[in-house]
Amino acid sequence: PLVFVLGIILVSFAVTKDDFEGEQFVTSENSVTSLGGDIRSSMCYANATSDDMGLRSVLGLCPFTLDSVPVGAVCMSPEYYHITTEAAHHVCVTGRDVITKMSGTNKGFKEQIGLLGFDDMVLLQLMARVALGGPPTNLFDSNSISVSLRISGKLYFTPNTPDVARVLSTLRNTFQLVDLVYGGTYNTISDVTNMIEEGQTWGIVNIDAPPSGGGISLMISLNASAVPDASVLRPRYEQGGLTPLSYSQYWASGFLTLQQTLYDAVLNNGTVTPTDAATTPVFDKVIIGLVPMGYTPYTKNTFLIIAGALAPLMLVLAYLYPVSQVAKRFVEEKELRLREGTMIMGLGKTAFFCSWLTIYHIQTIILGVVVAILLKATVMPGSDWFLIFITFTLFGMGTVHLSAMLATLFSSSKVTALVVPLLYFAMAIPSFAIPDGTADGIYPLSLIHISEPTRLLSISYAVFCLKKKKKTHSKRTTQSQIYMS
Repeated sequence: PLVFVLGIILVSFAVTKDDFEGEQFVTSENSVTSLGGDIRSSMCYANATSDDMGLRSVLGLCPFTLDSVPVGAVCMSPEYYHITTEAAHHVCVTGRDVITKMSGTNKGFKEQIGLLGFDDMVLLQLMARVALGGPPTNLFDSNSISVSLRISGKLYFTPNTPDVARVLSTLRNTFQLVDLVYGGTYNTISDVTNMIEEGQTWGIVNIDAPPSGGGISLMISLNASAVPDASVLRPRYEQGGLTPLSYSQYWASGFLTLQQTLYDAVLNNGTVTPTDAATTPVFDKVIIGLVPMGYTPYTKNTFLIIAGALAPLMLVLAYLYPVSQVAKRFVEEKELRLREGTMIMGLGKTAFFCSWLTIYHIQTIILGVVVAILLKATVMPGSDWFLIFITFTLFGMGTVHLSAMLATLFSSSKVTALVVPLLYFAMAIPSFAIPDGTADGIYPLSLIHISEPTRLLSISYAVFCLKKKKKTHSKRTTQSQIYMS
């Protein structure tokens, strides 16, 4: 094992490391930028005689006719963007700067951007469908802002109670495009899921009776492709910086807008009247901003990214020879009948078995100390020394017992030396054959973890891939933590 560890250290020296400065996105000079005005100025209504559920009231008339649409503008009928059923070209998009700004990168926004009001969010969804060619066709594993913008359509409410009716009344009295996306009120969530169509639904809102201790009980359900994967704790191959999780999908999908709007509507249940709504600005009411969390300086160690996949296999192979030799010595003792001879001379069973355990456990402890010191000083300076030590020490002790168990299957030491390494390696195969349990690549616990090599593969992945960052200053806390149990 020591030879393999030295080999890993030599390889790590040949791989370069890149240092990155920290960055903070929230400062005292930050101002919340609202895109509501840009959205409305980039859209117009092409039909002067009808009003598609409030669109005419919030959009200006187009300065052109449908027979002379200027270059760069796109007009679509309501049935195309799955909101209403009239087959007439009503909505036109004259500028795509807002869409381009948001969907140009999947890493999201770096500047502070304000939450959109309900009406502006609905207009943005219409703009995205018109400008980007309708609803998305492939929703699985999209992780795309442009997809989040187009996963829109009807908004359904449950259950069918007076409380929900009052909330809807409040929304209608506050915003002008509620009926454009309102899909109906149903008794249960299952009633909605049984009839909705893919690509035509924005979400489901479930408002239960207030808890006995006070507060509100509200649930917002959106398509899983519209929001980031909530099961990912941290990207597997990221060591710092602004991770590629599309946190801005919470903004683009309208989740944050729905959350803020519904909180206000539930808390002001039935208190907003049509008269009040007429004198209250509909747009730009929300001043809450979204900005990514900053990060501290970090070092990107390419070797540790590679080692996450290769080091576990190398460490398992490193113990092939020790396991083979220990098992061989067990069988040699059985062949030469040394145990019977020592027992005849008065040696007790306790002393006999303790001699095996003591000798090999002391060897594994010494090996664990040396390996932990080497890895702590070279490859993993930011990792906990005791964590490295206990990983190698306990695994080394486990291989001693594994060798003793395998030795019971053989009566020839020569055959043992040849077959035991193969059995040992075969016990490590399940870790490569079983798919990752989560997006973080953590293996699910199962009976195969009874196997020592399989356990080492999983644990050494955690040691290498979930390594803590080295602190750059004694008083500065590091961004990433080690997530292990």
